[in-house]
Amino acid sequence: MRRFVLCVVAMALLFAPFAESQQPKPPRLDPVAETKLLMDGLARANFNGLGRLLKDKPADANTWGFVRGANFTPGFIIPS
Repeated sequence: MRRFVLCVVAMALLFAPFAESQQPKPPRLDPVAETKLLMDGLARANFNGLGRLLKDKPADANTWGFVRGANFTPGFIIPS
Protein backbone atom coordinates (compact mmCIF):
# COMPACT_ATOMS: atom_id res chain seq x y z
CA MET A 1 0.00 0.00 0.00
CA ARG A 2 2.81 2.35 0.88
CA ARG A 3 4.48 1.69 -2.46
CA PHE A 4 1.21 2.52 -4.27
CA VAL A 5 0.88 5.84 -2.42
CA LEU A 6 4.47 6.75 -3.28
CA CYS A 7 3.82 5.95 -6.97
CA VAL A 8 0.68 8.12 -6.99
CA VAL A 9 2.54 11.03 -5.36
CA ALA A 10 5.47 10.65 -7.76
CA MET A 11 3.14 10.63 -10.78
CA ALA A 12 1.30 13.69 -9.48
CA LEU A 13 4.58 15.56 -9.05
CA LEU A 14 5.81 14.39 -12.44
CA PHE A 15 2.73 15.53 -14.41
CA ALA A 16 1.92 18.68 -12.41
CA PRO A 17 4.03 21.03 -14.63
CA PHE A 18 2.26 19.78 -17.78
CA ALA A 19 -1.17 20.54 -16.35
CA GLU A 20 -0.22 24.17 -15.70
CA SER A 21 1.32 24.74 -19.13
CA GLN A 22 -1.99 24.91 -21.00
CA GLN A 23 -2.34 28.27 -22.69
CA PRO A 24 -5.52 30.24 -22.10
CA LYS A 25 -7.99 30.57 -24.96
CA PRO A 26 -7.76 33.82 -26.94
CA PRO A 27 -10.66 36.21 -26.41
CA ARG A 28 -13.64 35.74 -28.68
CA LEU A 29 -13.88 38.42 -31.35
CA ASP A 30 -17.25 40.12 -31.57
CA PRO A 31 -18.34 41.93 -34.74
CA VAL A 32 -18.54 45.68 -34.34
CA ALA A 33 -20.36 46.38 -37.61
CA GLU A 34 -22.86 44.66 -39.85
CA THR A 35 -21.30 42.69 -42.70
CA LYS A 36 -23.88 44.09 -45.12
CA LEU A 37 -22.81 47.65 -44.32
CA LEU A 38 -19.14 46.81 -44.77
CA MET A 39 -19.72 45.12 -48.12
CA ASP A 40 -21.90 48.02 -49.26
CA GLY A 41 -19.10 50.46 -48.45
CA LEU A 42 -16.50 48.41 -50.33
CA ALA A 43 -18.76 47.95 -53.36
CA ARG A 44 -19.68 51.66 -53.41
CA ALA A 45 -16.00 52.68 -53.46
CA ASN A 46 -15.32 50.35 -56.40
CA PHE A 47 -18.45 51.51 -58.20
CA ASN A 48 -17.49 55.17 -57.84
CA GLY A 49 -13.97 54.47 -59.08
CA LEU A 50 -15.27 52.70 -62.17
CA GLY A 51 -17.71 55.55 -62.72
CA ARG A 52 -14.81 57.98 -62.88
CA LEU A 53 -12.98 55.72 -65.34
CA LEU A 54 -16.04 55.41 -67.55
CA LYS A 55 -17.10 59.08 -67.45
CA ASP A 56 -15.57 59.35 -70.91
CA LYS A 57 -15.23 56.43 -73.29
CA PRO A 58 -11.82 54.80 -72.64
CA ALA A 59 -9.48 55.14 -75.60
CA ASP A 60 -7.14 52.23 -74.95
CA ALA A 61 -7.63 48.50 -74.53
CA ASN A 62 -5.88 48.38 -71.14
CA THR A 63 -8.52 50.58 -69.53
CA TRP A 64 -11.34 48.48 -71.02
CA GLY A 65 -9.60 45.32 -69.77
CA PHE A 66 -9.25 46.78 -66.29
CA VAL A 67 -12.92 47.81 -66.17
CA ARG A 68 -14.05 44.38 -67.36
CA GLY A 69 -11.77 42.62 -64.87
CA ALA A 70 -9.68 40.86 -67.48
CA ASN A 71 -6.29 39.59 -66.37
CA PHE A 72 -4.75 39.91 -69.81
CA THR A 73 -5.57 42.48 -72.45
CA PRO A 74 -4.33 42.42 -76.05
CA GLY A 75 -1.19 44.44 -76.55
CA PHE A 76 -0.27 44.35 -72.85
CA ILE A 77 3.35 43.35 -72.30
CA ILE A 78 4.53 42.37 -68.85
CA PRO A 79 7.78 44.21 -68.06
CA SER A 80 10.66 41.92 -67.16
